[in-house]
Amino acid sequence: MSRLFKAALVGGAMLLVGGGSVAAAAITPSEGAVRSAANTMTASILGPSTVGSHSTCTWSGSADGGVAPYTFYWISSQGDQGIGVNFEATAPESGPMEISLYVEDANLTPVSVEKIVLVSTSKSGC
Repeated sequence: MSRLFKAALVGGAMLLVGGGSVAAAAITPSEGAVRSAANTMTASILGPSTVGSHSTCTWSGSADGGVAPYTFYWISSQGDQGIGVNFEATAPESGPMEISLYVEDANLTPVSVEKIVLVSTSKSGC
């Protein structure tokens, strides 16, 4: 039996999705909304920009343009992964973390965006 896998470059990392799992290599820092190659679709990450150490927080994805429905694939620099509009990740003890979102529309048009989240030892929660 063969499995269908999709691969995408997200934040400098190769994101491999298929068979009910998501896998990725190391992520390199970057930030900002990104348009698809055809400039027809955009994606955004909504949620906290600063979180407390070891806090588990939620971010939401949005997409505009392209053809609905959209599929959302997530990964954090801490290794948290998910599929869906909302994404939950746990912050490290200190330092920044990166949240990466890869979106495909119904025509499989891809777009990705990254968000750098600051981690504060003096803040608790999200």
